[in-house]
Amino acid sequence: MEARGLTVPKLEELDPSKYSARLLGLTLVTSKGWERTPTLISIRLREHKNSRGFLTSQTILDTMLHEMCHLKHGPHGLRFRMMWKELRAEFDDCEHAL
Repeated sequence: MEARGLTVPKLEELDPSKYSARLLGLTLVTSKGWERTPTLISIRLREHKNSRGFLTSQTILDTMLHEMCHLKHGPHGLRFRMMWKELRAEFDDCEHAL
């Protein structure tokens, strides 16, 4: 992620009781002109109606990769989707190398 210039200043657990069950992650970015400054990534770790049950590690990781794409690209456009696909492939390569 460093090679892409992706850093997360603050990472926290998304409170499942405060958001819709459909929301798995949230990225807060401040924008000034064309400059985007990430401030926070919040990831859902627990099931919506069962705070003792955790989501699968694959769901959590995919959500994290998704939210990291928002650090470079805001909306879910073509560049966003291409980057998400690339990050997934990079992670798969790293995982298989272990």
